Order: sequence, then C-alpha cells, then structure tokens
Amino acid sequence: MLYFDFAMGREFDEWFNHMKKVVLSGKLTSIERDLLEQLLEVLVSPNKKINLLDELGISIDDLDLAFARLEYYGLVKYWVEDETEKKVDV
Repeated sequence: MLYFDFAMGREFDEWFNHMKKVVLSGKLTSIERDLLEQLLEVLVSPNKKINLLDELGISIDDLDLAFARLEYYGLVKYWVEDETEKKVDV
C-alpha cells in the first residue's frame, strides 16, 4: 500500500501556493505533473482507488523517480508499507 502526505507539516494553503510556484516554474516533467494530478484526485476523493502504473502508463522505476522528484521539490512525501507484514503491539 502506498501512502503520501502533501502538507509535510505545513498548512494546506502554504503547500498549495508552493505547489503552484513549482508547477508554474516548469521544473516538473509531464510524468511528474500527471502524477501530481492523480494524487490530487485521490485527495479530493479519498475513497477512490487508482493504479498509478496503469493510469500513467509508466514503469515502476519511472514512478519511483517521479515520486522522488516531487518529494525533492517539497510537494509530497511518500512511503510504502507491505500489506502482508503483520504488526504486533507489545
């Protein structure tokens, strides 16, 4: 399961203004812009499930790179948790 956090410790308005600056600067590739768009759709409709690889038509390596670049620009923090891993409270 993939998890992501847009705010990264900031208020939404602050993050949104930063996101607009980065997007308008032209620093993002088309894959990164498309990924950001897909993530924003999930933000608006949290029950929506998407397969990013199918939606974007890219490889897992390209997806990982796009996430890394979005994180570099301070747009999203992401992490993956193994659904099969059992967590035990001690």
